Amino acid sequence: MNQTVSIKKADAEAVQSPLSDAAIKEIKKALARACEFVNATPPVIDGDVISSRLKTPFDTLFSFKFETAQRFVNGDVNAGDIPVVSHGRVAALQAELRADMLGRFVSEKILRDRVIKADLKSAKLFQTDYAVCKDTCTSCSGAGRFQCGPCGGVGVNDCTWCLRSGYENCVACSGRGGTGNIMCVYCNGKGRKPCHQCGATLSVRCGTCGGHGTQRCGGCGGGGIVATIYSATFSCSTKTEVGATKASAQQLSMLKLWAAAGFSGPRAGLDDGHGGHFESDVASATVTRVGSDLEYKVSYNCFSTVNRIEFAFEGKKAWVEHSKTQFLPDIRFSAFLEDKFTPVLGVAASEKLPSGIRKAIKDAGFAKVAECFVKPDDLDSKAGFETKGAVTAKSISKLGEIYNDATHAFAKGARRRAWKVPVLMAVGGWWLACHYDIPEAAADNLLYMAALSFVAGLITLVSSNFEARWAIVSEANTVRGWWAGPAGWTCAIATAALFWTSSYYGFKI
Repeated sequence: MNQTVSIKKADAEAVQSPLSDAAIKEIKKALARACEFVNATPPVIDGDVISSRLKTPFDTLFSFKFETAQRFVNGDVNAGDIPVVSHGRVAALQAELRADMLGRFVSEKILRDRVIKADLKSAKLFQTDYAVCKDTCTSCSGAGRFQCGPCGGVGVNDCTWCLRSGYENCVACSGRGGTGNIMCVYCNGKGRKPCHQCGATLSVRCGTCGGHGTQRCGGCGGGGIVATIYSATFSCSTKTEVGATKASAQQLSMLKLWAAAGFSGPRAGLDDGHGGHFESDVASATVTRVGSDLEYKVSYNCFSTVNRIEFAFEGKKAWVEHSKTQFLPDIRFSAFLEDKFTPVLGVAASEKLPSGIRKAIKDAGFAKVAECFVKPDDLDSKAGFETKGAVTAKSISKLGEIYNDATHAFAKGARRRAWKVPVLMAVGGWWLACHYDIPEAAADNLLYMAALSFVAGLITLVSSNFEARWAIVSEANTVRGWWAGPAGWTCAIATAALFWTSSYYGFKI
């Protein structure tokens, strides 16, 4: 898997370097920046070039699901292209559909193609109705109707309004037939009339069946048939795992992005002309069944090319690695500038103030290091970018700790000294409040007095914190925390007491 190309000065013209002039230019630019960071003279790079092909294993796990369901339908259904079969035939159709789904979505070629195209989202691949079973309705025995219970199938019921007498009292004369010698014209003096419900026939039409004597079956809708529809769903979920690799963290992150974007098109075997490229053998990846015939694993490798040049710095061996992909170049040095960075830590530790640390580092010839303190919270990332690993992250973090300790010490003093602005705010606010008779207006209500004192104290406390933070930012280019110091609390309590006593005793300016 590894290929090595050695280039010496004697035959430099005869052998084609795996690194282009542009790549060498990038390396020299990064080398100059790293050496400038610690005020060192950049070495001349004329060592051998070693091209390494790094392998990173990937596994994509496919988990398929074949789920079946059934639903009942009252009445006959138009099955269309869905086969109408007996219940005994359903299992065979289910197995046939399952096999068809496996053949359509789970072949080795299809799984490789899905990886190549990065079609790895969890999704429902297929859903269909595959069988319909029609049965005779058990409620009506297939007749679609059954005898009406309330009327016994005759379609009529006894009239309950007239109690099977056929007549009802006349409403007009209340059954008296008239008044005195005047006869009721509505009942002709009889005092009763034929029942308005049955018309004196003693029977009425059944309201349940409408006089038909039979009722429509609700289970089958009158068709005499009920149906069971069988359906199936085929879905898939995926997961990608990355194995052990010698690739750097940046290389590995780019490989993961490349894999997530898919290997189709120009991404497969991209060569950038700088001696570095990405390759993948996913087109011939190994496909294995993990557990059941619904679980598969596609195992493949991604390859990235890293070129290393070994050189000497002050008599010691050092090296630089360069890799270039379609994303961005990656240049990493060995920690050959670590000794040059050590004096920076000594200079920083000898100063107490953050501004003193910055000035001492700059005066010692480490101007680039001092520039990183423009935003000290970004020191690690800034210094790491400048040195490309030529100085260890541990040493850079140590410098950050020294600066942070100095910042914390200054911040404590700044919070103790933050009394000028709150005193001015307290005196000025009290004068202004007295000018508008605010303490006198609040004197009639203890709650108003307490509220006025609290607000005045709070404003004083915030102003003290503001003064302290302004001092910290001016000194250290950063702020460590938001809390009040002793000066702020003292001024706040004194201000609250001033406003309370001014309201309570009524004195003012």
